[in-house]
Amino acid sequence: MNIINSKKNMLYINLKKYHMGSEHSISGKELEYVIGVDRDTIQKMVRKLRMEGVPICSSHLGYFYAETRQEIAETISRFNRHIATMMETEDRLLNSVPGNKEEVVVVIPEEGIKVSLNIKSIKKG
Repeated sequence: MNIINSKKNMLYINLKKYHMGSEHSISGKELEYVIGVDRDTIQKMVRKLRMEGVPICSSHLGYFYAETRQEIAETISRFNRHIATMMETEDRLLNSVPGNKEEVVVVIPEEGIKVSLNIKSIKKG
């Protein structure tokens, strides 16, 4: 087991054992100290655990292991608000550039994603 997987497992155990339910949230800063990695690494490990089906939720207070479906629903609602804000920002940025270039390619190498956006299809906000 490599160090990152070991730290990810430590994060999983810590959240499940000590931070069950939203009332026992732990901040990202506190997790940095407890797990011994930086904030970006905490976020990546949380994302990986979620992708593995581990019910890690978050609120303005920090991270926690979900105790109820309501906590999961609230976390998903936060994700959706964040997505909506990011999409609005994207639309405004794409429409702020003068010229008649029709397509923009966005590449996110660490996620293996390449997306082509047709600027003509985006409505001005």
